Amino acid sequence: MYAALNVRPYFVSRPLHDSYWFLAVGYFNVVLPNFISGSCDAEKTFWLRARAAKEQSARAAKNRMVVSRIREMTVKRGRQARGWAREDDEKERGTWVPPPPPPVQASPATPKLPSTALIGLSLLGNLDGIYKHASFPDIELHTLTTGSRQRHGGMLFFGYTFAGKLWPTPGAPAYALPPVHQSAQVPVHRPAPNVTDDYERWYTEPTPSNRMLLSMKSGIHSEIAWALDRLCRLCHNEQFTFRAIPGVIDVLYEWPEWYAQQAKNNTDQFSALFSMSPVEVRKRRHALESLFVMRNGAVNEINAQDLAEHKRTRPLILSALHNVKPDSDANSEYLLNIIEILQYIAPDFVLPAPSAPPETNPLPPLLDIVGHSQNRSLIIAVLTTIHLLLSNPANSAHLTADSPALAASIRYLPLLADRLLVDASLSYLYTHLSHPPMAKAFLRHPDMASTLKLLATQIISEQIEDTVSVEIGGPVYTAPAVTVTIRNHELTEEELSKLVGMPEPERCYEWMKTMFVADPKGELTQVDFWNLYKDVFVPFQDRYHLLVASDVIKNVTVVFPQAQAMVLPGPPQRFVVRGVDRRKEDTAKERFKCHWDRSQCSTPPFSSAGELYDHVLEHIKSIEDAEKECLWATCLRTPLPKANLRAHVLTHLPSAQPSAKHPSQSDTITLPSEAYPYPNPDPTTRPPPPPPKTTLTYRKPVVDPPSSSLTALLCIRVLFRTACYQPLSLPRIIQARKTS
Repeated sequence: MYAALNVRPYFVSRPLHDSYWFLAVGYFNVVLPNFISGSCDAEKTFWLRARAAKEQSARAAKNRMVVSRIREMTVKRGRQARGWAREDDEKERGTWVPPPPPPVQASPATPKLPSTALIGLSLLGNLDGIYKHASFPDIELHTLTTGSRQRHGGMLFFGYTFAGKLWPTPGAPAYALPPVHQSAQVPVHRPAPNVTDDYERWYTEPTPSNRMLLSMKSGIHSEIAWALDRLCRLCHNEQFTFRAIPGVIDVLYEWPEWYAQQAKNNTDQFSALFSMSPVEVRKRRHALESLFVMRNGAVNEINAQDLAEHKRTRPLILSALHNVKPDSDANSEYLLNIIEILQYIAPDFVLPAPSAPPETNPLPPLLDIVGHSQNRSLIIAVLTTIHLLLSNPANSAHLTADSPALAASIRYLPLLADRLLVDASLSYLYTHLSHPPMAKAFLRHPDMASTLKLLATQIISEQIEDTVSVEIGGPVYTAPAVTVTIRNHELTEEELSKLVGMPEPERCYEWMKTMFVADPKGELTQVDFWNLYKDVFVPFQDRYHLLVASDVIKNVTVVFPQAQAMVLPGPPQRFVVRGVDRRKEDTAKERFKCHWDRSQCSTPPFSSAGELYDHVLEHIKSIEDAEKECLWATCLRTPLPKANLRAHVLTHLPSAQPSAKHPSQSDTITLPSEAYPYPNPDPTTRPPPPPPKTTLTYRKPVVDPPSSSLTALLCIRVLFRTACYQPLSLPRIIQARKTS
């Protein structure tokens, strides 16, 4: 017998083609005896040889040489295919010439074994994956008709799954069967299967003789493994229920119970030294797969209810938790499935009284695991399970202030990156604090303050915010900043000493010539004139005569004939003097003014730092002493030699370049209005402008906080309310911690 082999799975790194119709097959032969002894049962012999054919096929498909062999076979079959295609074309044109017969060879002493296949087997696989039945709601696909063989040879069987059933279809050479005109087939309406997983329909018949159920009861490990494999696939379907296969839930308990009993008997105490037998390994695998099926099936509410009501569920959970220790990967996987099954039935699981025997209570082993295990998956599962168990008011008596679960939940709160672990810790912490006596006791817990900080950090870290800017002001008018280097002239000490002793009105005349200049566009108020005069000479009025305000204003026209005192109509009226303005001086040159001899040097300012330094050197050169103190302004430097003094005065000289602007200083000036003049000669009279930046910026949440943040916030609220009910307790606790 020969069979076709799909080679697509062997081309994982580089798939041949995405299409289902792209051919990627190889072939191999299965050799069996072609006779049947008369003393043998024909039926038993048939099935014996069928199993032998199956074993040969499996070995051929799994052989390491299968890919290289198929490649070599492909080259040979390619030559044959091209030769056959050429032969067909020549026959159609009538130009085909039969090849010469091969030379006759001497017959070997040993006759050659027959190599012609008597039967062919082509396993097409599950065609339901190709024909998507759900894509043709108005068409019922119930039968698939295959093609027939083209060349001489034996029978060819096609085997495939279609519409949920296995179809063996025989095919014969085209010349062997006369044409038959068949009438159109009448569609057969079949009842819909009880599950939606098309791939498993063949195995989910709701009868006590279901193949998977019988395989689980057979005691044959290969059959049990096959049935569990099918069930593992079925349980991925959320619509699969244990009720669909009556009795399957009972057989699923057998292997997990055996596993727990083995752990109780301590039969694996030497497993660390000696490897287990293959049979033992398969039994353990059966137990893990059975639990996996029950755990996945419990996701369905109907299955969870069946498990909760089954009489073997509670004993299995208690036996597993008390006897199986998480000291190996297999045991950890076993316990993880047990604990997750308990999760699904925990809301209705009532714990026995705290005084009951420990072996009747699943809570002590769970607390032991969460307190000592380093397996992350187990910790998450246990914290979630304890949270669900203790959320039932009937189980609140099992809450304790020193619970290992509380210590674990606090210990894992800082791991903000591990969302699942933090969520489980927060869920248990909220369950613990929701019980008023536990919340009151937690106020005195040594980790209470740090826990509050972690809860707040949890809320802040998970808050996704965006920056929002809102303009709350009106338009802002600005102008480029201008550095004003011109200022009003002020009397120097030399000018003041010269004016003070002069008689009036000559003193007033000279004062005006020193302080003011004629300017046809200038304008000053009469009050400003009088105040400037009064501020200078009032300190000396006890020794020298002082003019009254009217005389000072009259003298303006004497010194500046083009000036005129006038009254401008209002409201309000303004008394001004036009045609005169303050004398101005350039402050830029003041940077290079000599301050030697305690700022008494009368030399005018220089235009550069170099000229100022040459001038100061002249002062130093005129010193006759070997050592002299620095006479620059108010410098307190002790006496220095002339050579050192020349270097020292450089520390007083200004830089040749103006000082750089501070980075925070703006390049623009904010104006009170759009038409306000700038620069203003008197900046202190400028109305206050609006703020240059009137944008209100704040952070706004973008999305709703996750559930973990809400749980953390609930924990904080519980603690706050508990503290408020006892207003004196919390401050005393905090003060006691500070003093300790």
